[in-house]
Formats: sequence, structure tokens, C-alpha cells
Amino acid sequence: MALLLTIPLAACATEKPAISVHGEAPGRACVIGAVDSYIGSPASAALGTDLLAKSNAAVLRWVPVGTMITQDFRADRLTVRLGPDNRVMELRCG
Repeated sequence: MALLLTIPLAACATEKPAISVHGEAPGRACVIGAVDSYIGSPASAALGTDLLAKSNAAVLRWVPVGTMITQDFRADRLTVRLGPDNRVMELRCG
């Protein structure tokens, strides 16, 4: 009986949801050229908000000096490497 109830529900699903790869936001891609001018800026929550908005990234990853990170690639992520003075040293998509 339970099997008969699930058949009509399956027929209602007409569109497949977008599939994310490694948790990526479908349709989002980081654009690095729009944020190059932030190199040398002090790290802050406000800076993070600006970086996300201008780079079109869905994820922001702060990397303090000496921190090891994974090398997996995510097109929707902006990685911000910080120098010893807590200022943006490098910006990279992925």
C-alpha cells in the first residue's frame, strides 16, 4: 500500500534541483578582478561583506599567516590570505 502512495508523488516532480559539487552554490563563480584593490586592507567583518559582494563569491575563507588549508577547488569561494599584521596579503578564487 505504501508503494502505491509514493508513485503519484514521484510524478509531481518535474524539475530536478541543481546539483552542487563539494557544497558549491550552483551558478555562482568568484571574480577576482573586482577585489584586487583590497590588498593591504585590514581584515574586518565589513571588509568580508564587501569582498563577498564584489567578488560574487558565496563563501569567504580567511587564512591567517601560518595556517594550512585544503587545496580543494571551489569556484564559488574567495580565499583571503592575511599577513602578520592582519592585513590582506593575497586574494584568490577557488
